[in-house]
Amino acid sequence: MFKVRSGILTVACAVIAVAALSAEAPAASMVKVGVISLQKALNATADGMAAKETLKQKHMGKQETINAMQAEMVSLEEKL
Repeated sequence: MFKVRSGILTVACAVIAVAALSAEAPAASMVKVGVISLQKALNATADGMAAKETLKQKHMGKQETINAMQAEMVSLEEKL
């Protein structure tokens, strides 16, 4: 999911950069373009790490529910 958003952000930045560079303005030579790596930002900040841990905990809880449902489904299929 983060890779898709990162790709979209990169494309958006590229479009903005092209638009800014192609504009005929006297200050066009002073345009600065920055690139932000969302993956690095998530991995390098305390907030990003906390968000990843929260998502991991939610995922683990849902995965346990799915595993229990699958086990129940297998036992019901065996009864048939």
